[in-house]
Amino acid sequence: MQGASERLAEKARRQIAREQLAGVHVLGPAAAPLARMRGKFRWQVLLRAREHGPLLRLARALVASHAEAGVELGADVDPVSLL
Repeated sequence: MQGASERLAEKARRQIAREQLAGVHVLGPAAAPLARMRGKFRWQVLLRAREHGPLLRLARALVASHAEAGVELGADVDPVSLL
């Protein structure tokens, strides 16, 4: 399953790059600091911007458009930690 989660993270990064939102910076994808948790492999794509609006719209669009059997995609806005 690691391959599927990594593929989805890269697919999300490509979609973000195509959007070319001004002021949105993309870091990743990279394996999460806890790369495997409860038997699931985890990858992350970090988005940074000065304003929340574009990030929230982008996060909603990504979660809605990326479905793959056995893979979950979630968005965390203003994470306290990246674990």
